[in-house]
Amino acid sequence: MKDIKDYLNIKREVEKEGYKLLSTEFINTKEPLTLLCPNGHEWTTIYNRWQTGVRCKKCAVKKVGQEHKHSFEFVKSQFEKDGYELLSTEYNSQLDKLQYKCPKGHIGTVRFNDWMHSGTRCNHCAHHVSVGESEVYNLLKPFFSDAYQSDRTLISPRELDIVISSKKIVIEYCGLYWHSEANGKSSSYHLEKLEACNKIGYRLITIFEDEWVYKNDLVKAMLLNKLGVSQATKIHGRKCEVKEIEASVKNNFLDQFHVQGKDIAQISLGAFYNNELVSVMTFSSSNIAHGKKVEEGVYELNRFCSNPVYQVTGISGKLLSYFIKHYNPRFISSYSDRRWSEGDLYDKLGFKFMHNSQPNYWYIVEGKRKHRYNYRKNVLAKKLGSGFNEKLTEKDNMILNGYEFVYDCGNSKWGMEVSN
Repeated sequence: MKDIKDYLNIKREVEKEGYKLLSTEFINTKEPLTLLCPNGHEWTTIYNRWQTGVRCKKCAVKKVGQEHKHSFEFVKSQFEKDGYELLSTEYNSQLDKLQYKCPKGHIGTVRFNDWMHSGTRCNHCAHHVSVGESEVYNLLKPFFSDAYQSDRTLISPRELDIVISSKKIVIEYCGLYWHSEANGKSSSYHLEKLEACNKIGYRLITIFEDEWVYKNDLVKAMLLNKLGVSQATKIHGRKCEVKEIEASVKNNFLDQFHVQGKDIAQISLGAFYNNELVSVMTFSSSNIAHGKKVEEGVYELNRFCSNPVYQVTGISGKLLSYFIKHYNPRFISSYSDRRWSEGDLYDKLGFKFMHNSQPNYWYIVEGKRKHRYNYRKNVLAKKLGSGFNEKLTEKDNMILNGYEFVYDCGNSKWGMEVSN
């Protein structure tokens, strides 16, 4: 337990609204808490979501800043506690921008939600750094003495979290709620930063909070590898044996070592070094994963990854060659995530760049991003129950039921014509 005082404070807070705290400990604001609502529904959430006004979805949707808003006097007192003057004369919602004057006389705006729960203060005086961003910076600083935080000069007036000048690489750490559409981040927000960095010759890597929290070791290894300071054991692909593997083995490997996790690919290839599975590459007929018509000889390369303990030189080419030899494709397509990749691997394998897609949106469900494909309108009635409204769009239904969503930077599509 992080702190018994924290636990007791949360217990008292939820009981004020007739809820019962079923969890017996409190670790941190991102760990699930189990509650019992006044109507007897058992419900799991994280404390951050409770603080933003989200309550039992089976009872009623209570939007942020409406039914659970603070009084203007309370808001004013919170600013004054830190020596700030609240210049705004009214308060309606935690997501409203409030004007303030800081102790040094700077005037700015801030959402009360950010003030209370993210620690945001005067932009002119200090930069608020999240725990996750600090952890990323502390990981990289020993390798790069020129790494620094909070740059507002490279793509002014936008702020960049971590800059490594010698590598011309920028890293953004994105808390899910704070970078969601509900918190004012538009569909183009992350993409615009990426493109602005590209224009000045910098590469931007965008890390989402759930990746760092739930796949921490993997993301650390990916970062160090991309920055050329990987501590992995080097193996040459020619020493590996390629074999087809069972879907269960493939999915277990992808869940551990691919940032997007398992897939529904039909063809799963594994590379073994001394009988240990070290790399996996998967393929699907045509674009069947997206519900499109299957075309003979047309395949999609769905996933490729290696155990980050190893750096397996040339294994991607060996796996692809095995697939071409045994399945005789005429065309292979694939997608690279622009948050993480500029498509270097595909270029080396002989793929040609086709186009960039628009940013995708992901729903935030229990502290993780979930692809919108899982929340298509034709399945929402079952997922949302009485909260589903047939007259509304998929996105409006999800918003009405308290779900936020976050945009990525889009994908790059690659293609390869195969001559047999």
